[in-house]
Amino acid sequence: KEFVLSIQEFVQFLIYAFGDELEFAWEELDDDGSGELSEDEWFQAVKRIGYFGPARVVFALLDGSDDGNISWDEFRELEKYRRKKKT
Repeated sequence: KEFVLSIQEFVQFLIYAFGDELEFAWEELDDDGSGELSEDEWFQAVKRIGYFGPARVVFALLDGSDDGNISWDEFRELEKYRRKKKT
């Protein structure tokens, strides 16, 4: 439950900082355009965008293939953690 909350808060941060499309956030994070982020790139990128939450936890949860990198496909999994809009 705590992990889910951490991811939801990260998604909210990205939406606040970059707008509703997570692709814009990805383009900012993947500043070399390689299509994936190593753990070092990840920590540099989240620091650069001003995220001070549990970056290590978020990285570990996004790295579904456990290869030490986050791909765009893995990053898109964040869509599942969007908070539902209240109507």
